[in-house]
Amino acid sequence: MKDLWFKHSVSMSSDPAILELKDKFGFEGYGVVLTVLELLRINNGELSDKIDSLHILFGRQSIEKKKLLKIIKFSIKVGIFFIENEIIRSAEIDQQISEMKKFSKKFSEMGKKSQAVCKENR
Repeated sequence: MKDLWFKHSVSMSSDPAILELKDKFGFEGYGVVLTVLELLRINNGELSDKIDSLHILFGRQSIEKKKLLKIIKFSIKVGIFFIENEIIRSAEIDQQISEMKKFSKKFSEMGKKSQAVCKENR
């Protein structure tokens, strides 16, 4: 599998929504948020909001479905995530994916232009 990555602010842990989440669920809540962000990045910015699907994606993580659902619902309530057409999304991850697509398109176009110039100079 291609090694994927995502950026997040170094001040994420002091974001008001994250602080509220940590007040309610501790670092377990923060860990769920980071895991969901990773899963969103792996899945091109989209995750089903069906709890059974999410629980399966969490794999070996030892968290009960009820608690996972509570943390995710709370994360949506405070604006960390949002739901669109039964899909969990993150504005931050959506923006990163959009920027990567623009960057990739730009370099693809540059590569095509370079190939065209090389063919002309043969």
